[in-house]
Parts: sequence; C-alpha cells; structure tokens
Amino acid sequence: MYSAKVSLAQILLTSGRHAEALKVLKDPPHSVVDAVAVEEGAERPKPPNVKSAEFASFVYQTLLQCYIGVGDTEQAEAAMKRLEALYADRENSAGELTVLYRQLGAEQKKQLERLKATGRLEELAKVKRSLTTFLEQIREHAGDSYGTLLWVAETYRGLADGSQDAPEEAKTYYQRAAESYQAILELAKDRPDQLDDRRTAAIKLRLAKCKQAEGDFEAALKIVAELASKKKSALDVQIAAAEILQAWGESGGADTATKLLLAVNGTKVDGAELWGWHGIASRLYRLLDRSPQDREKYLETYLQARLKTYQCRLAYALAKPTPKERKAELQKVQQTLKAFAVVSADVPDAWWARFDGLYQRIQRELGIANPRPLEKPKPVVAVATNEQAPGASGGANAGQAVAEKTGKKEKPAERSQRDSGRKEDSGSSLGMMVGGVLVVVVAAIMVFFMMRPQRRPTRRMVHVPETPPVLAAAGAASARPGKKRSPAPNELAARRKAAGSRRAGTRSAERGKTAGDAAAGGQGAKPAPGAGAQKRKLTREEQIRRARILQARRAAAKRRKETEGGDQA
Repeated sequence: MYSAKVSLAQILLTSGRHAEALKVLKDPPHSVVDAVAVEEGAERPKPPNVKSAEFASFVYQTLLQCYIGVGDTEQAEAAMKRLEALYADRENSAGELTVLYRQLGAEQKKQLERLKATGRLEELAKVKRSLTTFLEQIREHAGDSYGTLLWVAETYRGLADGSQDAPEEAKTYYQRAAESYQAILELAKDRPDQLDDRRTAAIKLRLAKCKQAEGDFEAALKIVAELASKKKSALDVQIAAAEILQAWGESGGADTATKLLLAVNGTKVDGAELWGWHGIASRLYRLLDRSPQDREKYLETYLQARLKTYQCRLAYALAKPTPKERKAELQKVQQTLKAFAVVSADVPDAWWARFDGLYQRIQRELGIANPRPLEKPKPVVAVATNEQAPGASGGANAGQAVAEKTGKKEKPAERSQRDSGRKEDSGSSLGMMVGGVLVVVVAAIMVFFMMRPQRRPTRRMVHVPETPPVLAAAGAASARPGKKRSPAPNELAARRKAAGSRRAGTRSAERGKTAGDAAAGGQGAKPAPGAGAQKRKLTREEQIRRARILQARRAAAKRRKETEGGDQA
C-alpha cells in the first residue's frame, strides 16, 4: 500500500501537480512519511520493511521534489537533511550520495522538460524560481557538505541544459554550476577523505563542460589537458577535449576556424596529447572486431567520432574566405565521406541516415540542386555448391552461384559467354599442367647432376703406411736407377684407401686392418678385371647417395612416361 502511494505521488509529479503529490505522501490515513520515520539513532531494518533505508530514501527524494515544486524551501532543506542522514554511517557514503544526487538532478531536469513539452510554461517558470531560490539557500548553508554541493551543481547544470532556448539564462545557470563544482574541488583539498582521485577527475570534467558552455574555451581546454596528462588513455577525457575544440572552432570568433582542424587531427596542450576525433575513431576501430562485447560497447562512440570528423571538416570548408577554396575543401570532405561509405556496409540505418544527411548537405553547398543520397554498399555473401567458390571454373555450379547471389536468371547469351570462357579456362589449365610437368622434370635432372658423385683428382701420397707398398705385378718393368718410380695400380689403390681411412677418422681398428690387408694383397681382396687393382667396399654415405640417385632417375623416367602418355591423349 505504501509503495502504491509513493508511485501515485511520482505520477502526480510528472504532470506538475506538486501539491497533490505532497498530500498523498503526508496526509492520513496511512501517511507514508510517518511510516518510514524511526527514532533518532535507531537502526533501520532490511528490505522489504517500509522502514528500511532503501524505501525511506525513495520517499525522501519524492518529498524533496514536492517541497521544491510548491516553493517551501525550508521543508525542502529538512527533507534533504533526512536524506543525507540515511547514508551518514555507510562505508561508501560519499560514493552513494554522488550517485543519488546525480539521479536527483537528472530527474529534476526531466520534470522541467515535461512541463515545457506539455506547454505548461507558467508552472515551469514557477518551479524554476522555487528551485533557484532553494539552491542558493542551501549552497550558502552547505559548508563542507560534499553531497549538498554536488546536488546544487548537478541541479544547476540540469537547469542550464533545459534552458537552451534562453541563452543568457542558460549561461547564468552554467556559471553557478561551475562555481559549485569549484567549491567541491576546494573542499577536496581540505577533506581528501570525501573525494578520491576518480571522483575528483569526474568533477573536473564536469567543470570543464560548464566552462565550455559558458564560452570560456581556453579554461575548459586547460582543465581537460591536465586530466589527459594524468589519464592518457581516458576515452571520456579525449572526447571532452575534441568537443571543446569543435565548439571553439564553431563559435565564429577571430581565427577560430583552425580549431576545427585541431578538433579533427588532435594537438598538444601543456605537454598533454589530445587525440582529436580522427584519433579517437582510429583507436576505437581497432577495438570493434576484438570481441562482440567490445563492438557493442564502442560502436556508437566510433560512429559519433566519424560523424564529428566530417562535421568539423565541413565547418572548416564553409569558413574559407573565397568560393574556390570552399569548393576545394568541400570536395575533399565529399570524397572522404564516400570512401568511408564504401567500407561501412554494417553501419546501422539510424546512423547511416545521419551520414547521408551530411553528404547531401555537402552537395547542396557545392551547388548541386538535386543531391544524390549516399549509397550504402550491400554485404557480399559468397554462395557456392560442392565447396566451389562462385565465379570459379566449375560448370553449372558457378552459374548457379552467380544466379543465387544476384537473384537474376541467367540469359542464354550470358550462359554461352560463360561456357566459352570456361573452355578457354580449361585450355589454359592444360597448358599450365604441361608446363608444370616440364618444370618438375628439369628440376629432377638438376637434382641428379647435383647429387652425382664427382671424381676426385689423383693426389700424391702424403703419408707412408705402416705396411710396405705392393710391388709391381710380375712381368712389369723395374724402375730406372736415379728416377722416381711410378706406383703400380694396386699400390696406388692401397694409398688412396689408407688416406681415405685416415681422413674419415670413424673406422674401427679392425676395419683399418682389414683394409690394410686387402691393400697388401691378402685374402678377401678381389682384383679388378684386367687391371690387378682391388675393388673397394662402398661406405655408408656412398651407398645412400647412390640409392638417392637411382630413386631420382626412376621418378624422372616415370614422369616422362606419364607426360608422353598425356600428350598422346
């Protein structure tokens, strides 16, 4: 029942009936305000009890809005103190109050917008006057209350945002909001326990936006540059900096058009790097395909950065002094936007309409009476059958894939042209196959010659073996005295065998002995036919080399046979 009464009071507030909403909350029977009250110092029960802190907070927020609406600033301040008392003993009281007062400021802003939308201008003016009086009153009494000052600042900012049709009034509200934010920062110097670094940065960012709305762009940019130097990758800070530079460039002051290029390309202020809209978009683009969560999180911001880039460049083009310069800059923007469109088939329709509107505006600025819409590319979906890509040589499958992709029936002339193209493809494929076989054959021949053992030149003996050299065979002529005797064939073979054995260094003593015995004409040595030389046993390396050569020869012969058979066919 109490929840229903609070919901009814909320409905009455949305329609601007503050006095009726106040009666629903206070008047008996079953007064909601009396139901949530507890004795001072008493501990509140947990939900769903009506005396719980959660339900009492909701009631006091509604009560505060009612008192502001009827202009009772004294009771509104009392309701605000009751609200703060609910969070006084909590561990994260400052953080919870921050969230609470932001929500209150946003709700107050929505209420004013509803009054404006429904045309209840007298009620709107009354609520604004009451709210302004109350804010001034509690700001004087706020002292060192962080929550109160934050609520004042947020509410002033909401009033300013809702007064855009009255620039001077909005500027006044922004100035008061900035003063309240500045008071919070001064409080943080003396009371660091109430404001940590994260909340301090958030307050400074709000202060910068208020300075921007006032038109003090230099002060606003200095604040965000200080934040960017400490938080180099803070996206909200970089977006705020780009917005300040863009607003500065669009303000129409002297030499402000160059700020539009800085808003696009970025700059450095007091040593801090500011990315600009193009830098923001480039960094976000790399995050879009990292995971579905990142795409959902960053897509809107990425598209906003892209759109802002083209808006700044358009404004820069229009600020050029001569028609020739304006035309040249407009054509650059147009081409850049078209290039973006070519690779952006997945842009949502709502965002595409914004890019299209900007594209058509550029054409109108170029003097085109009937501007053409920005054509959105269609995603290309490859449709193939039997695991064959569309357009590849594959007979009917390729034609079917093209027909499914385009949604059109194939004409006889197109089919004939496709069939003739397929014949040409098959002929070229046969030629490529024959050429490939020839390449393989040539490669095999080169391998054969590279692996073929080369005959080593005859070398003079460099070491005298322990066994005496074998003399010339019977019947051979003796060496002449005084002249160097030529070694006999069997002696030369023995020398080569001994030298090779020593160079290898891997034979065992037994094999060395066997080789020496063979060189000396012992048993087991088979003389070469007609020469009397001994046939040596192949080493393991030589056997492997010979086997490879034979294998390569057989493979080459087999490929030649297959090639000849294919050519005859």
